[in-house]
Amino acid sequence: MNVGQVIKTKVTNIYKFVRDDIWRITSSEISKTQRYVYNSIKTVLLAIRGFSEDNLQTRASALTYYTLFAIIPILALMLGIGRGFGFQDLIIQSIASQFKAPGKVMPFMLEFVDKYINNINKGVFIGIGIAALLWSVMSGFGQIETAFNDIWGVKKSRTFVVQFATYFSIMFIFPLFIVASSGLSVFISTRLSDNFLVGLFSPVLKNIILISPYFINWILFSALFIIVPNTRVRFMPALFAGIFTGTLFQVFQYLYIQGQVYLTSYNAVYGGFAIIPLLLLWLQTSWLIILLGAEISFAAQNISNFEFETDSQRISKRYKDFLTLSIMHIIIKQFENEEKPQTAEQISKENSIPIRLVTDIINQLLEVKLIHEVLIQNGKLKAYQPAIDIHKITVSTLFDKIEQEGSENFKIDKEKKFKSSWIKLEKIKTHIREHEGATLIKDL
Repeated sequence: MNVGQVIKTKVTNIYKFVRDDIWRITSSEISKTQRYVYNSIKTVLLAIRGFSEDNLQTRASALTYYTLFAIIPILALMLGIGRGFGFQDLIIQSIASQFKAPGKVMPFMLEFVDKYINNINKGVFIGIGIAALLWSVMSGFGQIETAFNDIWGVKKSRTFVVQFATYFSIMFIFPLFIVASSGLSVFISTRLSDNFLVGLFSPVLKNIILISPYFINWILFSALFIIVPNTRVRFMPALFAGIFTGTLFQVFQYLYIQGQVYLTSYNAVYGGFAIIPLLLLWLQTSWLIILLGAEISFAAQNISNFEFETDSQRISKRYKDFLTLSIMHIIIKQFENEEKPQTAEQISKENSIPIRLVTDIINQLLEVKLIHEVLIQNGKLKAYQPAIDIHKITVSTLFDKIEQEGSENFKIDKEKKFKSSWIKLEKIKTHIREHEGATLIKDL
């Protein structure tokens, strides 16, 4: 075998491992170190796939469009809060240092913010101005929540009241966080400068100050990934995504600022209008980084959902029927034995059934109304119980309900042309129903 064939074989094996084999490896089969490495690989693969399937480029463009409408009102609200507490200048400095948009954009936007606030405070327009400000803030945050919900597969957004309370809580807390973080940096760099011990450790403190923007970004983005989606996001996946996003965002800021040195010819052509395309580019790329971070938080939390994914998509009808019967039996026995109802995750873990298949089958059983949801742990988790008398749920009841669910309203001629096929199928079904289907699932 020549070198080319060896390389081709290795590449083929790696591709097969990444596409199929890695998803067949469960946590119980490998060591803790291997599990960490494999989960990191899976997270990256899922995020890359989500980048394409969720069309993040288009979503980033849409959010850029909405941000252009909402950014002035949001800044106006934040600075209004800061002005009320007396730390408006500190907020401006912090935002300018943390989010280094193209050179002259921050002064350009702040000029508009001042005009916006002044117009709101003028006479008869005060009510309309405040209403427009609130609507702009709500609309901007609403679009962000929708994008995050789509990534997480959440179909239902928060109610208007909950959105209002959540978003405006963020608007009040965010300026305080900025002031606290900025105050800490000032305290470290100035108030402690005369301290003898600090003099000894000045290189360490210098490095702390240098990485403080990264640390602040990690906190902000981790909080964003936890709060914004209308679903429960665990801390560690959000933190992992927050560290990735915050670091990448800060690196992008640095490269962007350095890259502006080479845009003198661009500025010469567009003049003062160069601010606009540069701002659009900055917003588009920033949103792309943030949405990629949301994909990573989703992937990190839902790795188990994609175990045996390829096999789950190609599962035979016979094996799916077997799993459907088994899961229904588990739910019924829990109820019959007066034990706590189980969640999909518990059923999956205790019986080594891929969570994706468990979820699909449970959704199907919910649709045919054989089971229903119950809330446990103070309403935080969904578990499942039989929806009808377990002494009436036979094998044939289960599969008849599943097979008859859906439309049969087609113009296929089963009265003449395909009559014999239809009759034969019904006879087979009747035979199974009479001989084996009468068995209660609880008695299996």
